[in-house]
Amino acid sequence: MSTATRPAPGVSVRARVAARGCDLRLDVPPGHTLAVIGPNGAGKSTLLGLVSGELRPDEGEIRAGGRTLADASTFLTAPHRRVGYLAQRGLLLPHLDVLDNVAFGPRARGAGRRQARERALAELGEVDAAELAHRRPRELSGGQAQRVALARALATDPDIVLLDEPMAALDVASAAAMRTLLARRLRGRTTLLVSHDPLDLWTLAEDVAVVEHGRVVASGPRDEVLGAPPTPFAAELAGVNRIEGIVLDAGLLRAGEHEIVGVDDEADPPRPGHRALALFEPAAVSIHPERPGGSPRNVWPAEVSRLQPHGPLVRVRLRLADGQHLGADVTPRAVAALGLAEGQPVFAVVKAAQVRLVAEPEPAGPRAG
Repeated sequence: MSTATRPAPGVSVRARVAARGCDLRLDVPPGHTLAVIGPNGAGKSTLLGLVSGELRPDEGEIRAGGRTLADASTFLTAPHRRVGYLAQRGLLLPHLDVLDNVAFGPRARGAGRRQARERALAELGEVDAAELAHRRPRELSGGQAQRVALARALATDPDIVLLDEPMAALDVASAAAMRTLLARRLRGRTTLLVSHDPLDLWTLAEDVAVVEHGRVVASGPRDEVLGAPPTPFAAELAGVNRIEGIVLDAGLLRAGEHEIVGVDDEADPPRPGHRALALFEPAAVSIHPERPGGSPRNVWPAEVSRLQPHGPLVRVRLRLADGQHLGADVTPRAVAALGLAEGQPVFAVVKAAQVRLVAEPEPAGPRAG
């Protein structure tokens, strides 16, 4: 049956893998693309392995729609799960040409040679790669190989598509083209996308799950999760600074030894005595070698921890006295003028009007899929 007529399933994961220290609980709504983010070693690859059938859970269950993929008495192997997989590199079979690489999946599932090749040609046309049909993998560029690998992943009408950093090995132009292609070809398909690229989150995903230390610490609609990032890693991908503290009063937060003045979130204002987050753009932070005069509301002593290129700017990483970090985007000229270097003491200044104070998100609970 084609995905055009078979409804996209939701995916439910409640699974523990003891050897990897993972206890993962997650729901993916039917037909949604969910971006899975987190630092290296957090459990993202374990999650993909559980859904693909490469890993068997020690406890729990994995379901897709009405099908049980794994539980205490059931374990469907990868070929029986109707899952398409695309990794950083397509890993095409070198002894087959492009057409037979894409036809390989349908053939493995029982299609005849002619039928499989017809399906392969159709999928190659969908990814603008029909002219590559008779080339060998070694004759393809990185972007071409990923397009072919995507065609191969979709040629078996998968219920679920798994993408593991699919643009990581591509140059900027090829990645942009691939991103556009994925946005079109994944529409309406249930997809899990592992990525460290903020562009992937904003252009491909409706939902986001944040994984750390083998747990899903937050999941939900993309704008909701990234609007109040639950972890520093998520905040960095969202492009905002995130400082944790305790609410003292309306518009006032204490973080370590310092107070942060900002504007309370209108939808969910933080309450005094409760934990909250101060969120602000790196572009809102100015750096001073000495404490500035006048009346800036937010002035925090800090230490330069790192200097990173950030497009035409430099992202200056700063460490506050309580160990929390923030970033400031400044020009290379400003870096030179201030003589910024790792370990240098400075003052970070942010206007109160540019700081949003939000209640700290509750730990994630599974959503109905």
